[in-house]
Amino acid sequence: MYRILIADDHHTIRHVLKSMLLDEFPHADIEEATDTPALIDLALAKDWNLVISDLVMPGGGGLFALEKIKQQKPGIPVLIVSTHPSDQYEKLVIAAGAEEFISKSNLSERLVPSIKRILNSAWRKQQL
Repeated sequence: MYRILIADDHHTIRHVLKSMLLDEFPHADIEEATDTPALIDLALAKDWNLVISDLVMPGGGGLFALEKIKQQKPGIPVLIVSTHPSDQYEKLVIAAGAEEFISKSNLSERLVPSIKRILNSAWRKQQL
């Protein structure tokens, strides 16, 4: 069973992400955070297979949270999503330590394949 943390300040986005995840991973344990401080607290308090975070949220945003999470738990894979196009932020987000950046306009076609790739990669690293 996968443990996935979703962070976005918009209820509708969290609901869509959770629905997409449960369609593909029906037994996943999914929790939600509504802002950056809650994201950081939850990410550091529990073990996760994946964290999905919005880039822009109250309290500092996804990049700030990414830095804090990776400092204390560098092995947690983080996927950043945003309304901003990939060409504006993808390189910055990847350089900061995220596994992937997805524009929200591409979620329906990219989210599940990206998550499968990230989870498979994390599993292979654990086997080494």
